[in-house]
Amino acid sequence: MQRRSSWKYFVSKRAFQHQFKYNTSRLEGRIKSVVAIQA
Repeated sequence: MQRRSSWKYFVSKRAFQHQFKYNTSRLEGRIKSVVAIQA
């Protein structure tokens, strides 16, 4: 049981990190496009 919960924790942690990286890259792209428009 403990092993299973740790596996779920590991998967959810990985998914969270992936989502965070995705959001960060999207935010960077948005900032770059805004800077390009302002320039």
